[in-house]
Amino acid sequence: MNSFVIACVCTGFAVALASGLSAQELKCVQKPIAWMVGQENRIVIETPGDCGQLEVAAPKELELFDRWPWRQGDTQQKLYFRAKSPLAEGRMAFKAGRYSLDLPVQVLSWPQAREPRQFEKYQLPRIFPIEGKDGYKQGITFVDEEWLGQLRKEGLPNADSLAKALPDLETLFYRMPASTVPRAVYVELHTRRGCPVCGPKIYQGRSAFYPWVLDYEKHPWKVGCPDCGRWFPSNDFAKGDMHSGDMPDDGWGYFPKGEKYPYCFISYYACMAYIRHYRSLPYAFAEQYSRSGDRRFARAAVVSLFRIAEQFFNLALNLNMRKTYTRQAVWNGRIVPQSGVNTLWAMMFVECNWEAGLVGGIYAPAYEMLWDYLQSDDAELLSFLQAHGHPEVTRMADVRQFIEDGYFRTAAQACMDGSMIGNQPQGQRAAAELALFLNSPRSPE
Repeated sequence: MNSFVIACVCTGFAVALASGLSAQELKCVQKPIAWMVGQENRIVIETPGDCGQLEVAAPKELELFDRWPWRQGDTQQKLYFRAKSPLAEGRMAFKAGRYSLDLPVQVLSWPQAREPRQFEKYQLPRIFPIEGKDGYKQGITFVDEEWLGQLRKEGLPNADSLAKALPDLETLFYRMPASTVPRAVYVELHTRRGCPVCGPKIYQGRSAFYPWVLDYEKHPWKVGCPDCGRWFPSNDFAKGDMHSGDMPDDGWGYFPKGEKYPYCFISYYACMAYIRHYRSLPYAFAEQYSRSGDRRFARAAVVSLFRIAEQFFNLALNLNMRKTYTRQAVWNGRIVPQSGVNTLWAMMFVECNWEAGLVGGIYAPAYEMLWDYLQSDDAELLSFLQAHGHPEVTRMADVRQFIEDGYFRTAAQACMDGSMIGNQPQGQRAAAELALFLNSPRSPE
């Protein structure tokens, strides 16, 4: 019986899983390297053909919130877990008749997870600097103070009505797709089937690449056909339903019967919801704050930045959840590699050409527009973050440190690791912008 343990690291809470297997027994073929509290992950168990439906036992800190329907003869069983709270040591048990598998599991606190650990050839987390320490940002260094003054002078008409129209923090936080979900820039790569209902008519008179309709508020986690008006997939992914209806997609694609390649509805939504919608929110809210001084805008901006930082920090640990690995897996109907991953050309949340420009174009100026707000505690913000998986965040200094680590220092290391390069010189420019923004003793490196 061979066994291995993959420990996880993350500025949140993380879960380390291990699997044991032998011929004609159960084998865990998909699991996260790191699993943070609040995040949902698919666990895939490979089974012999005569294996019945698995009985599952897990510590109370892990919630089995759904499972793919089992059918006689299945050789894979898919289970969906949510990590809820810290766990020093526990076991997940899978059993059916004479077949069984135990997976040791541990949930790490954010401070424990931030400590250096090794995964194969990589030291984790991939956050700059990898070796040693560095000071944190001490002031505004990226935007012009005169420009900020001009924004304040111009003001914001109807600021109060605009602030009242802001989405609530809960909605805003979860509108950003989790980086545990695959991201794919096309619904299908290898085929041109078009809509599952009306076929290739979807392309007539529309984009050959992006003909699908998205509605982030009325149809979250759905992709619409502009021709027949139907929304896909059939399951309510937003509510944790991974399998219902005639065209379900659990994040890893909907497979029509007898076909090799899936429709990538959920992964397309995750990609486009970020690049077309969520990425712009921190800057928009931060500018409204700069113009009005209304802390409601600042609170919304920081919640969105914090959520982005959280998802990037996940990618500093879960190297096989970076865009290249999840995109190729979902397009080809496969599972992400569990070992042998590399950072070169791995990308981060989306394609490098889209990602690299966000550093200086959106996130760095947004953060500095919020600088004065981030200097004094906001009880409402801190309470919200503590209730959403971050009890360690008790001061605004903790918020600043998490955002700087989770996004800016993760992005800096991604540039140096070759994960966020893009068309030259996008990666070099992003690295230079990050050095200017961080303005720390080691940022010139």
